[in-house]
Amino acid sequence: MKVMRLLKFEIAKLLRAPAIPGFIAACLVLNIIVIISSSQSRNIDYLNEVAKITGPVYGTEYTKKLQSVRQPSEYDYQKHWLYEDIVRAAENSANVFAEFDTDKISEKLHENSPYSNITMKIQQWKYDLLTSEIDAKARAHDGDSVYFSAQSMYIHVIIFGTIGKLLATECGIFFILIMLWALGFENMAGTGLVAYSTKTGRKLVFHKTAAALMIGTAFFVVIYATGYGLTFAINDFSQVWGQNVSAQYNAVYDNVLGSLPFITWSSMTVGGYFFASVGIAFLNCVVIGLFAVPFGLLIKNVYAAFCSIAGIAFLHFMFYMYGLMSPKGVPLIWNISLITPLAQILNNTLWFTDGGMRMLLPRFEMFYPLICVILLCPVLFVAVKKFTRKEIY
Repeated sequence: MKVMRLLKFEIAKLLRAPAIPGFIAACLVLNIIVIISSSQSRNIDYLNEVAKITGPVYGTEYTKKLQSVRQPSEYDYQKHWLYEDIVRAAENSANVFAEFDTDKISEKLHENSPYSNITMKIQQWKYDLLTSEIDAKARAHDGDSVYFSAQSMYIHVIIFGTIGKLLATECGIFFILIMLWALGFENMAGTGLVAYSTKTGRKLVFHKTAAALMIGTAFFVVIYATGYGLTFAINDFSQVWGQNVSAQYNAVYDNVLGSLPFITWSSMTVGGYFFASVGIAFLNCVVIGLFAVPFGLLIKNVYAAFCSIAGIAFLHFMFYMYGLMSPKGVPLIWNISLITPLAQILNNTLWFTDGGMRMLLPRFEMFYPLICVILLCPVLFVAVKKFTRKEIY
């Protein structure tokens, strides 16, 4: 009962922070601008119109029904171009997973690859594990899903990549800010000497951390609900929600391996992919919030703590870009650095796929955040111990 009462007090303190409504408003405005400006509604509406006639699966029946679709006038350039694109996609449709040759992956892995020998062996092991899933997808004809035809990859990257990355970044920043604000509130209010003068008072950091995570979760729900609510209100996904996300014309690009089919480690619908992506984004945001705890405990000034985190994030981003663009000599440490939530958000278009050369482990989107939590546990333990013993002044 006492724990809940203290938790309510900490939540009430944070809700009085003037920066919260301001940050929410700024995020909502930015999201509206980005979502509306990146809208694919005109293309999607026509693709859905055609799909109502043809059906959602490539094959003989699809080709027959496509012939009954009236060809748009050349004066309606956009629809005319989309129609021709749909026809070309149908003509070139094939069981993409049956034709996928994992031996070619091995060849590319050993030809002019800039990665270390250890990385290469791990990648080879990963693709050996993936072979059985590729065979299963070939038998199930997962690639026959039309999705958004030849526009699948383009639309998928905008909806789940660009918009998803924006929302996850905003939530990650908020988790950092609210965590630092919670842990630094007493110092900012000038009540630190009173609050932390006893061991019991210093245990309030656990309540503060829990309160920050709870408010961060509420912010996450608001941002994702409004962001994707507006996205799907503008871009009609109702007809593709149940289709397989590993559609033939959905693909990912890797700097070394080139264009690859959207190979997921298990069969997923577009709807299932969406909800799973939201869950992984939330998990990464929680890890980001926990990452901010040692800074909030050991650096008294909230702004200095935030600048420290921002500086580390910037250096990590530069190192990430160096490894991504480097033509040769990428060390194993670069691949290991990809376990961080920042790298995961940057690579969110690879979630649930093999991850190409940018990911070492199978199902990295689930394993990497858990690895981060395990690595953070001793850091958090030491930070809390040091905080409980340091001088209050």
